[in-house]
This record gives sequence, C-alpha cells and structure tokens, in this order.
Amino acid sequence: MKNGIFGIINIGSSAIRMQISEFKNSKERILESIVTPIALGLDTFEKGYISLEKAKETAQILSKFAKKLDEYKIWGNYKAICTSAVRDAQNKYFFINYINAKTQLDIEIIEETHEMYIKYLGIMHDIKNFDKLSQEGLLLAYLSSGSLSLSIKAGDVDLFNSVFNSGSLRQYLLFKDINSSIRFKAYEEQMGKIISTLKQNCNELSKIKHMVGCGSSINLLVKVLKPKSNKITYKALNTLYKSIKSSEPQAISQMYSISLNDGNIIVPIVCSFSYLLKMLNLDGFLFSNATFPNQLMNYYSKSFKEKSVNKKILNQVVAYSKKYNNDLKHAKKVLHFANRLYNQLKNIHSMSQKEKMILDCACVLHDVGYYIGVNNHHQHSYYIAKSINIPGIDKEIIDYVAASVLFHRNKAKIESEDELLSAPIEKILSLKKIISLLKIADALDASHMQIIEDIDIEVSENQVKITAIALKIPFLEELTFKNKSTDFLETFGIEPKLYIKLKHE
Repeated sequence: MKNGIFGIINIGSSAIRMQISEFKNSKERILESIVTPIALGLDTFEKGYISLEKAKETAQILSKFAKKLDEYKIWGNYKAICTSAVRDAQNKYFFINYINAKTQLDIEIIEETHEMYIKYLGIMHDIKNFDKLSQEGLLLAYLSSGSLSLSIKAGDVDLFNSVFNSGSLRQYLLFKDINSSIRFKAYEEQMGKIISTLKQNCNELSKIKHMVGCGSSINLLVKVLKPKSNKITYKALNTLYKSIKSSEPQAISQMYSISLNDGNIIVPIVCSFSYLLKMLNLDGFLFSNATFPNQLMNYYSKSFKEKSVNKKILNQVVAYSKKYNNDLKHAKKVLHFANRLYNQLKNIHSMSQKEKMILDCACVLHDVGYYIGVNNHHQHSYYIAKSINIPGIDKEIIDYVAASVLFHRNKAKIESEDELLSAPIEKILSLKKIISLLKIADALDASHMQIIEDIDIEVSENQVKITAIALKIPFLEELTFKNKSTDFLETFGIEPKLYIKLKHE
C-alpha cells in the first residue's frame, strides 16, 4: 500500500488487538493501537471450545472495533485474523458465524504455516543482518500463548518447520494441577520431547549458530530481565529460571511486579527458551520487538516483500524432496524441459506466474512416491506433496501441486476424481494446462538417463514441433511421449510432435 489507511484486528489467546495505520509514500504512521484483554485461550486450551459467554464478550469488543472502521471509513481496507485460540476450538465455525452476525466483520482463521511466514517476514525486516544470520544457520522461535513454532534456516533453505501445541498458557493449563514446587519438571519433560523431535528430524543442529525469539512471550521476558540490548543471554535466563521455577505464580507476580496471569506463564516461557539455547549451545538469543498486529499490518498492506519468492519456494521444495531420496537428476531435467515448454509456448497456454510455480514444484515432486513403493507411485507422490508444511506456500498451491503430481501418469484421470467434478472450470483448466506440460516434460526423460540433452520448439498452425537433441536413440522417451502427449492435444487443440536429432550425427 502506497497511500491510505489500513486496519488490522488480531483475535488472540489473551487479548484482541486493533491497529490502524496511515501509509503515505509507503511510510507508515500508526494512528491507533488498541488492546482489550479477553482470555479466549483459557476456554480453548482447557475445554476445547469457546463458551457462548466468551463469544458474546468478544462480539461486544469487536463491535467497538467495528465503529473504528466506520470512523476511519476503512470497511474495505481491513483484515480480521484469528490465531490458535479460535483455530483450535471445536466450535470455531460457530464462533466466526456468531461474530459476523453481531458485528458484520469478516473473520479469517490464519493457517499455522501462514502465521509462521508472516512472523518470519516481520523478523527479517526487524533484525539487523538477518540474511547473514540465516546464511550461517538460524533457529527462529515464535512462542505465543497457544503455540511454539520453530523454523530452522540455513541459507535459502528451511531445514525444519513445525508448530507445537506448547504455548506458554497452554502449558500452564495442561500442568496447573501439579504442585507448583515440581511443576517445572513437567515443563522440562515437554521441552525434552520437542527437542527429541527436533534432533530426530534435523541432523544439522550443530550448524546452527544463531537464534531469534519472537512472540507475545518476549514482552514479558523483557519486562522481567530488562536487557540492555535486543539480546537475552542464557546466563540471565538460567539465573531467572533457578530463582522462580519452584515458586508459586502469585509469589512470582509480586516479586517482579507483573500480573498473576503473567506469573502463571513466566516459568514455561523461561524454560522453553533456556532449553532451546542449551540444545544449540548458544550464549543467548536476539529478539524482535515487533508485535504480531504490526507484522500483520505490514504483510497485508504489502509493506513487507520478500525477494525472489518463487525461487526460494522451489529451493525449499527441492530440499523437501531430498528426504524421500528423490532422483534429482531426473527431476531437474524434467524441470528444464518444462521451463522450455512454458517459455516457448506462452502464446498458446497463457499461464500465470502462479501456475508456473505450481508446474515447477510438480516437476520436482512427481516421482518422490518411489520412496514408498514402485506400484502406484503417483498416489504416494500425491500424499507426500500434500504433506508439505513450508511457510510461504499456501494450502491452495499445495493442493494444485499435489493434484498435478497425482495426474502426471496416464493411469490417473481428472475426470475420475469426484472432488474435482464439482470444481470451478477455471481450476480444472489450470490443472489440465499444468499436467499437459508436466507429462511431456516427464516423457522426455522417461528413462531417467538424461539421453535427451535439450529441446528446440517450433509452432506452426497445426503442430508443435519438438526437436530433441539426444546422445543416442531415446526409445523409451519416444514411446512415452506418444502415450503422454494426448493431454496436450486435448487441452490446447494442437498436436505436439517429437523429432529426434542425434547430437553426434
């Protein structure tokens, strides 16, 4: 957003927050920032649902926020976002419907990975020399009331991403019936389990040289520890932990002049960060002061932008595929052929950059299912692609990639899938375009031996002539091309023909 006023509403676990900002020449000026406490997380994390009483209280708060939208005339320029307190509630859809009926606000539940991505962008813009830290190996720890999200980065690749239901409030509620003098041992077991999962799924932890903390927990740590810079040391954390771990929350709140609610959650917060630092053998971590509403504001107003997003996503998908012993030589050759087809046939296919990204990801993942079994490997590839959990790749794109992977074999047909029969024609056409190019690209390396080095493409009125420069006669490629090129003809109405040119003729 270059100029204008934008509003953000964040429905969190312990409060509902609103930020209204004015942008002039891409510069932000915060006009209002409102925080109204409400413990939705207490309901969800303890009972599994949001009570009607809390829903009514939420509606009253949001009705006041809606008046702010009237005041600033920004009903068409706001986002209202829910995180884990609503996302994890059994009655989340009733809650959203109830709020909409009472306030006319459109509420969105943000997916965990998308929430992680927005926080990552916020940290990237807030922490000095972030790119350098990332290149050297970086753990991002987002600790909120409801969850602990961990992302391990090395260069442009994520080594690990996961969201654990181990937020500070959730941990307290889970173990609150344990005597406070030994409750810390339960927190330590919880963190021990998380660290065991990390070690099992990421064998490069020794390469991580830095850690950055973020989330609602940081404000409380800063208030208690009063660090002189944006770094909290392990020594300070450990000293604090030893002094409070066996104490009653009320005693902690009096000792540090914090609320009783903060006294309840300070021990799991300190335990979480201490254990992560100890695992990495680091002397401390940097922290970001940016609030989630501010991160949301900059994301949805398009103030935050990441360079070379599609390239980074593809790198992430390649790294993901390595877990399944993917034949990367074949995958990269198929990707090369698909790029050639995409670039040379733009006047025919009219595909968007988003569709190009889906095609690229499908080229990388179409054969990962061989890791599970040779028979019906396309189905295995589908489930592996569907399981992608990478911040920055939204669910819609993952669904498209998974479907493209499933249908890259002639054995699978779009028309036979019930869930696609009622899909919008635009989605079916988009899939058909992607699959048509993927099938031809895959056929051109059917032997997985890279016999065909490159291709030239010429388009006439009734034919797409693909000349393959080959090291030797590609028997399997010719046969597979004949079987797989039908989709292209049926989708674009023009026949692709393969001609072989031996490189050393």
